[in-house]
Amino acid sequence: MIDKLIDDTLKERNGKWSRKSLTMFVCTVMSVITGIYIVFSNLVIDRPIADAAEVVFLGFLGGALGTGYLTVKDKQNYKDEKPDIIE
Repeated sequence: MIDKLIDDTLKERNGKWSRKSLTMFVCTVMSVITGIYIVFSNLVIDRPIADAAEVVFLGFLGGALGTGYLTVKDKQNYKDEKPDIIE
């Protein structure tokens, strides 16, 4: 089941790893880690964290959203070009 999930989300149709999907995955993981760091550091120390941490968080989140959009768009274009493929 996990192999099918990896094949469907992180690989292209020919079985090669998709750079866009991998970038989206890494950006998502890094935004979660950065967000957790920001939240817990605000709980542990009394002063707010630097504004640069929020910019880094938004950068990772934007990278994940942008590459996710490009991945979905490419898959839709591929499906439109190859209408004879049954999924």
